[in-house]
Amino acid sequence: MILKKGIDNLLKNYSIALVWVFFIIVFICYPYFFSNKKIEISSEDVIKRVGELIVLPADEKPTVATVANLDYLKDNQFFKNARIGDKVLVYVKSGKSILFRLDQNKIVEIGNLNLKK
Repeated sequence: MILKKGIDNLLKNYSIALVWVFFIIVFICYPYFFSNKKIEISSEDVIKRVGELIVLPADEKPTVATVANLDYLKDNQFFKNARIGDKVLVYVKSGKSILFRLDQNKIVEIGNLNLKK
């Protein structure tokens, strides 16, 4: 009888500990496995990272955009290798545009702007 009580208490304690371990693992792993949020990076950081790979025009600050929909860009040769999430730096005065892939830290395409006046 005493042995049965001891075993019951031991199983109860292990069960409680197991439940706590489960919740701790879920709490720690949830953001890593189930979060759909992507890490945002500021325009200044994008410019800095691209500037480490290529000399950028010093006399102007570019407009930085994110590729969000490839359907609108499929006919444009500049975006033929673009992926969702790529960054585009547009230098209007210099007439340059740069397509940059954040996750690989590489320049995908460099092009000239054709602005009609």
